[in-house]
Amino acid sequence: EEVRGLLQQATVRTKRSRELKEELNRAIASKDYDGLAPQVEEYLGLRPGDDAAVQLLEQLEAREGHQQERLLSTSKSRVTEMVGELRHQEALTLLKQLLESGRAKSGELRSWVETTREEVGREYEPLRAQWDEMEQAAKVAHEQGHFARVVELLGAVPSHERSSGSVELLGTAPKRLARLKQLRGEMKQARQQGDSDGLGVLVGEYLQLRPGD
Repeated sequence: EEVRGLLQQATVRTKRSRELKEELNRAIASKDYDGLAPQVEEYLGLRPGDDAAVQLLEQLEAREGHQQERLLSTSKSRVTEMVGELRHQEALTLLKQLLESGRAKSGELRSWVETTREEVGREYEPLRAQWDEMEQAAKVAHEQGHFARVVELLGAVPSHERSSGSVELLGTAPKRLARLKQLRGEMKQARQQGDSDGLGVLVGEYLQLRPGD
């Protein structure tokens, strides 16, 4: 009974090794090397004496090492560029995707990703707080009719960091500023002409735009 069990195991191992050999040969013929190493390792577990398979595994590991080095280099360049352009959120997203996708396989790459995420996050936090304050100040300035100040404040916030409300304010503020200047000229002309009714209408519109004046 024991011998029969051993024979069955041997048969299963032989069948599986042949299947793996065929899969490896197909992958090599089509030059599809991605994700092939685990299959080679499984095959060597069944056929440890296959020198060709040992050599193939060494080549795959070397290839994977070069890929990880290239990925590390390109990721460093992209993150540096993003941070330089104050696109910290995009940099953090890229780093998160590298970890979650499983592409960061080498210890060096994973260590760099984790360390860099912390550094970029620490740098981004005070910047985001500053931009929040500027957006809030711009909202108050808009309500008070200080439209030039709105443009100044929101112009200093990176476009990709502006909230939808800030984008809307930045669109309306220049138009309202121009209308204020136009109203001043029209009110001056109405006073000179003694047009009190027209002046009252103009002052009403002016105060709607700048209620604290």
